[in-house]
Amino acid sequence: MFIGKKVIFFVTFMVVLSSCLGPENNPEVVLRDFIQKQFTGKLTRQDVLKRTTGELFEEYSKMTDETFKNLFLQKKLAKKKVKINFKKCSDLRCSITFSISYDVYEDKKIKNMVETKKIASLLKDNKNTWKIEKIVNLKTYFENSPIKIK
Repeated sequence: MFIGKKVIFFVTFMVVLSSCLGPENNPEVVLRDFIQKQFTGKLTRQDVLKRTTGELFEEYSKMTDETFKNLFLQKKLAKKKVKINFKKCSDLRCSITFSISYDVYEDKKIKNMVETKKIASLLKDNKNTWKIEKIVNLKTYFENSPIKIK
């Protein structure tokens, strides 16, 4: 009876503890959330700066409003898939190789299908929150939609 209560207490404690640890404590979740919000057009400049650090933070904070709008608030892109290919993490740094597949639309029709492979470097700050430090493109594959000749 006493062991059963210990097990129930331990399970309850772990559930409460894991619910207190938000997504900012998982580098993969931070990266996926950043990508998802970028494709939905729901990232504000404040959101971007809150999620980045170092080189990427400097680049985004110096960005003009027009460049920010073109980079983060596009309605022409539709994400299809994000795949984590490789992840190597330590206590303070994480490197994630990932692929993104998306469609580029023009006049409500698919213009291009794109697959790009990237590496993201994330750092844990002094508040124990993962932030994106750098994103590097490795390769990009474009497949144009068929051209109709009249």
